[in-house]
Amino acid sequence: MAIPLQAAVAATNTVAAAPAATVVKTAQAVAAKKPTRAPTLKAVAEEKIAEQKVQAPRVNPEIDAKLDAFIQKEKPLHAHYQKIVAENPERAVRMLMLNKMTQAEYRQRQQQTTFDRLKQWVAARPEVAEKINQQIAKLPEDKREGAFVNIANRAVISESTRQGPKI
Repeated sequence: MAIPLQAAVAATNTVAAAPAATVVKTAQAVAAKKPTRAPTLKAVAEEKIAEQKVQAPRVNPEIDAKLDAFIQKEKPLHAHYQKIVAENPERAVRMLMLNKMTQAEYRQRQQQTTFDRLKQWVAARPEVAEKINQQIAKLPEDKREGAFVNIANRAVISESTRQGPKI
């Protein structure tokens, strides 16, 4: 019995199409059954960093309340800063940086004063100076000044506690 050509082509396409559909369904079923791997530490860290960039900055409620009270008390100053930020954001950034620079300079002057006083105290005590120099000689050059301050401070405290309180 002869099958018309169109019917034969249709039958071939149906048979060929059926296995492909079955293969796709089988692959999807296998993929669904595969256990998923836990994300890597790097992926978790990158995800957290991305979340932090999106999140609003952290707010300390106590400091926020103090700041709100200060703003209420200093309304003209607050208005002045808002005007500067609105009119000239670059100027506002420069003002903030100037404030940070001034604080850093003040801190540097205080540290230099402390360092100078400690040097004088140590210079008056050769035995302490020798011990400190032996200890800091092992350190890299850039760490010596900080180590000198720490060791000399401990020596000052140690000596003052041995002598007892001054009344």
